[in-house]
Amino acid sequence: LMDISNRPVNFVRHFLSPRHKSLFDNEELSQFIGISENELINKQKKFFLETIQNYFTSKRTERYLTPRDMSEVPCLFDKNNKWDSPSNFALNIDSELELFDYKSLHDDLSEWRPETLQAIGVVISPSSEKIVNTILSLNKNQLLNRSKLAKIILWLLTSNIKIDGEFNKLRYVSWIPTVDGSFTSHDKLIIPTSTNRKILGNDYEQYLDWDACSKDMRERLLDDVDKVDESRCQKLWIKNNPTFNDLLSTINKFKDSNSPPPEQLFDELNKEVGDKHVRDNFYYLEYEWVACNELYIMDKKSAPTELKDIYDILPYNHEHSKYIRYAGAKNRFSLKDILNPIIDGRLSPSHKLWDKIENYYIDEVTENDRLLYSDKEIYVNKGKN
Repeated sequence: LMDISNRPVNFVRHFLSPRHKSLFDNEELSQFIGISENELINKQKKFFLETIQNYFTSKRTERYLTPRDMSEVPCLFDKNNKWDSPSNFALNIDSELELFDYKSLHDDLSEWRPETLQAIGVVISPSSEKIVNTILSLNKNQLLNRSKLAKIILWLLTSNIKIDGEFNKLRYVSWIPTVDGSFTSHDKLIIPTSTNRKILGNDYEQYLDWDACSKDMRERLLDDVDKVDESRCQKLWIKNNPTFNDLLSTINKFKDSNSPPPEQLFDELNKEVGDKHVRDNFYYLEYEWVACNELYIMDKKSAPTELKDIYDILPYNHEHSKYIRYAGAKNRFSLKDILNPIIDGRLSPSHKLWDKIENYYIDEVTENDRLLYSDKEIYVNKGKN
């Protein structure tokens, strides 16, 4: 039964291949050796696997021994010890992802050389077409299939499945579970890394819902979300870093709830701001949210003494001065900034302040200012202070 190369080619061809009925068929094996007990039959079939492993070190081209031929022989078993044909198994499939109509190999078999498994018809992974079609099908009832969809995105993030043109069909489809209970598309999803949590908080709406996967699967495929491969995210059009719009929406979220912002939100805004539009935005200062157009970035020493207790003045070297300036902060006091608090009683001006107004603001007085302030009690002549 051996060939001249001392390989069991004839044994494989005549007894294990589909040329005749393979001895991997339970009924055929039972008749051949006169045994009917399942335990003994399974034990004998596992002996045959040693021969399969030794012979199929690479793909064979002989008739009845090609991957296509062998793929229909029930010569492999899954994690539940159920025997099946190689065509129903895939190498890169987790047991929780058998929803692609492929099974995962038993641990004893998953340690075989990939070349051997491919030589008998095991596919490396589901085709991209099958993956995409499965996702689109599950997404038709996404609430019911939420856990399955979460498993798939985790698998795609951690496997080496090739992301080809077929996946473009998914790019803008909202199928990925997010922490707010809804679903989003690849381009809007954010990975909830520890860095992103410091910037956007712990429950940003577009975070991947990691907990929708089973704990066992998370620990098996990716025990730490910070270990997500950034290049893999890029191939899947997934942001590993928040966009500027994400940062702005986070401001609104925490301002509306009157909550302290994430610790690095304004650090990130200060780095990213520039030609991006942030006018009329907000900043968290001394435990409260304030409009940036009510702040001043300037040399505090040069500010009139009376105004220092009325307005929030921040130094030029403030850690977030770049963002605050772009978001509307002023770099000097206007005439109205001085006169309005006099009118409403918040400020009692000194002669020194009036001197400053006369020296620096007289040329800025408009006809509207004259009409607005001419009948207001803004100047009290009680001698010099």
